[in-house]
Amino acid sequence: MATEDGHLDSLVMTLIIGATKFAQGAYIILIAIPIAVLALLKVNRHYRETARALTDPERRPPAGGPPRQRVVIPVHTPGPDDVYATAYAERVSPLEVRLVHFAEAGAELDYTREGWDQLPYPLEVLPKSQDIPSEIRNLVQEIRAQSEQDDLINVIIPETVRHPGWRHLLHKWHVQRIKAALVAEADVVVTNVAHHAGYEELEPVNGEEGSRGVMDGWRHVAVVLVSGVQNATAWSIRYARSLRADELHCVHVAVEENEAGKVRREWDEANMDVALEILESPYRQIAGPIHSWVRNILEEGPKTFVTIVLAEFLVRKWWHRFLHNQTALALKGVFLFEPSVVVTAVPYPL
Repeated sequence: MATEDGHLDSLVMTLIIGATKFAQGAYIILIAIPIAVLALLKVNRHYRETARALTDPERRPPAGGPPRQRVVIPVHTPGPDDVYATAYAERVSPLEVRLVHFAEAGAELDYTREGWDQLPYPLEVLPKSQDIPSEIRNLVQEIRAQSEQDDLINVIIPETVRHPGWRHLLHKWHVQRIKAALVAEADVVVTNVAHHAGYEELEPVNGEEGSRGVMDGWRHVAVVLVSGVQNATAWSIRYARSLRADELHCVHVAVEENEAGKVRREWDEANMDVALEILESPYRQIAGPIHSWVRNILEEGPKTFVTIVLAEFLVRKWWHRFLHNQTALALKGVFLFEPSVVVTAVPYPL
């Protein structure tokens, strides 16, 4: 009763101040407070809907073996990044791999075709009538319509990193546009395979016959980053199994006190069928601990590459983007500049 009286007193005082000081600017408070309260109520409702979507038993992945992949690799001119991307695709034993190049009518293609005979897949030259991100998105949708329900479409984006930080993002803005367009597609996994110029000894890019055999003797480690025990994590693990990696790890970074024990109990109760590794983060950081953990994995052997698997939420409204995927975006930025690391985004519609 005391709490209710306190709320009533606050309301009365607000109305009195608003009435007596209205002309002196109090009207701003009378407008701003309802707007702020409404916004907070909408955010709270969205998070409750998100929690239901992440724990809905009907939205868990189907039982059975991992899906088979249909791989699409958009390319421009042959280079080490394409060798890396194609070799990576071969490693997962996909149902098909399509190397696609979009060209405008009448464009000279001899320079594009040179060197592609070193790769094990023929180059498909497709007509370009709109921007490249839209062309790739349309192609993916066409492949989806012709595929079996359980087939997984993986778009591998090759790129070469020559400059650190923002210089690379500005120089390769067109690549970032492609990734941004595809991340919004449900049922499409986006994999970023980045070759780091000057670090060829750390990546499987050198081969006398293109991508054939360049990964022989390399150790592949798949790492699923676990934010919580929910459906998005289960879908990420299902995808990670389709990689047919030599090792599969599930890693959670605990940033709250007593969080590790809670997540461990939920993991055991969910019977996820793979061990969970928990990293403590006393400074409430996620990128730092997982980056150090991955570096330790890479340093265990000279021929090791790691695939980071991230769950990425597909939202329905534009303002939902500010509430999700910020950690995933930060991790992508960290690992984009780390040699021997491939980053994959697995979509989960909310």
